[in-house]
Amino acid sequence: MENTQYNGIYKNLKSIVIDMTIKGIRVRETIPATPTAERLKFASEKRMAVIFDAKMGVLDYARHFPESKNLMKFARNKSEHI
Repeated sequence: MENTQYNGIYKNLKSIVIDMTIKGIRVRETIPATPTAERLKFASEKRMAVIFDAKMGVLDYARHFPESKNLMKFARNKSEHI
């Protein structure tokens, strides 16, 4: 993984990794897309939005990352993702 100009955003040849801590839990989400300047900026903005929602107590992780293996860690209602 290679660092980018954005905090918590890393790139590989064919993917972008968003690294963040939510409610004291470190999570990484991989976006399977070739890194471009525009996509890296989008990933940074997505990261900031998720962190902001978590701090405000309104995080809907499924809205941001619907296919994530981390959904159960942050689901408001555990039964909605079974």
